[in-house]
Amino acid sequence: MMKNAVVMIQARDSDKAYRVSYSDLYDSFEVNYQVNTSYEISFTLTYTKQFADVFDACKPKAKVFWDGQYYIVQQAETEINGQGLLTKKITADHQLLDKMRNVRIDEPEPTEDNPDVSGSGTDNSAPDNKEGVVIKRTDEQKYYTINDRLDKFFNNNDQGIKYELHGNFAEIAVDCKDSLFEWINSHIKDFGAYYIPDGD
Repeated sequence: MMKNAVVMIQARDSDKAYRVSYSDLYDSFEVNYQVNTSYEISFTLTYTKQFADVFDACKPKAKVFWDGQYYIVQQAETEINGQGLLTKKITADHQLLDKMRNVRIDEPEPTEDNPDVSGSGTDNSAPDNKEGVVIKRTDEQKYYTINDRLDKFFNNNDQGIKYELHGNFAEIAVDCKDSLFEWINSHIKDFGAYYIPDGD
């Protein structure tokens, strides 16, 4: 049986939330939390006149409130069950994952391997560089703390999200690019860390 029996659903374009039938939750509610992999809930709604509003409100990108956290509906698959009743199978990710997908660094940071080049790309004032050859030190790598890398994404982000660190972590050589969601799922283990979403 689930820890907290109250689940509310709010359509994306509405400010009104509707309670999910306890009988639907009792029969189908599941929590799939796998560290650094998945933070989702799933359940099946059954269409009844009494719960028609919650059935209609539950579409992709609707908000689901459960156990003090918000989730965002990713899938809502409608079908007829074995008893001939209209149902919706709902899968919802923690809302923080959606917000992490919206925080992006699309250009890699300038480094010796990837210099920030402006102008025409050739420097006529440098006689030693007539062929456009770039000399770089390939043996040197810059190592970063996890704080430094996360700050690149979190500082001044437009999603209003933040992070807290607990523990001591390795320093590694890694660039910041793509979405925060992609980056954290690819590199958090490299630091010897894991993440758990909580609110924002």
